[in-house]
Amino acid sequence: NQWQVYLFPKSGVFKSTILTFFIYFKNFPAQAPQVDFQTGVFHPHIDFSTSKCDVASIIGEWNSQIKVYTLLNRI
Repeated sequence: NQWQVYLFPKSGVFKSTILTFFIYFKNFPAQAPQVDFQTGVFHPHIDFSTSKCDVASIIGEWNSQIKVYTLLNRI
């Protein structure tokens, strides 16, 4: 399964930008979902060459009790 997500930040450095990314749910909830940005974003949690978000740096150690809402809220 996958979700395509559109974020519309109202403030901060990404204000006026539409951030687009996919969340891939492989082996979820046992493993953290993979987040791949489609919008070019320069951010320490996003690998510049692959556009993949480092979920572990945002969430910490993944466990099956973590909700997708928590991940979205921290992105």
